[in-house]
Amino acid sequence: MDRPTALAQLRFLLGHHRVVTLVGPRQVGKTTLSLQLKKSKLASRGFWRFDLEDPIDIERLQNPRLALEETDGLVIIDEVQRRPQLFPILRVLVDRGPKSPEVARFFMRSNNTRAVMGNHERKHERYARGLIAEHHFGK
Repeated sequence: MDRPTALAQLRFLLGHHRVVTLVGPRQVGKTTLSLQLKKSKLASRGFWRFDLEDPIDIERLQNPRLALEETDGLVIIDEVQRRPQLFPILRVLVDRGPKSPEVARFFMRSNNTRAVMGNHERKHERYARGLIAEHHFGK
């Protein structure tokens, strides 16, 4: 799939879902593609990025609920498979947040679908099917 098509699909998914994951193998351009979303209308209300391989961002997410509940616009979480415990918090934030288009949309990037849900997979599987839209990107 070419990059413009993938970008259009991601914009569509973000317009219809509060949480979207971009999954694909390493080094195929997931981060580059996700950063292109910064130019989207959604990001004009706010843009936040957390890279879970960056010690500073890891520190910023020590209390993820406090860090994420005040965000708006587009929130990108890179390497989300490193913190599967974020999913129950995202569920709470999405459920309690207003249903307006102005609320934050969470865009997560991972190289492993199974690792994204980790140990929370069975517990949150039914809910995640309705909460999370997943887009696969790769060579």
